[in-house]
Amino acid sequence: MEEKEVIEVLNEYRDSHSERKLLKLLKDKLIEEMGDWDVSTDRQEHSLNMMVREIEEELDYIESEKLSEFDPERS
Repeated sequence: MEEKEVIEVLNEYRDSHSERKLLKLLKDKLIEEMGDWDVSTDRQEHSLNMMVREIEEELDYIESEKLSEFDPERS
C-alpha cells in the first residue's frame, strides 16, 4: 500500500468517526510500534532515540502554539 492510499484511509476514518478518535488511534499505534522497535544494536537504539526526540520537539511546538493560554484549572 502506498502512502497516499494510507492517508486516504485515515481521512475516511476521520470523516466516519472524529478527528479525536483518529488521533487516539494514531497515538496508540505509534506507542505500540515504538515499544516493539528492535534496539539490539547501537544504530537501532540511536534511531529510536532520534525518533523520540523529533516527536518531543514537534509536540512541544504544538503545545506552545496551541495551548499557550490553556489553563487546566479553568476547565
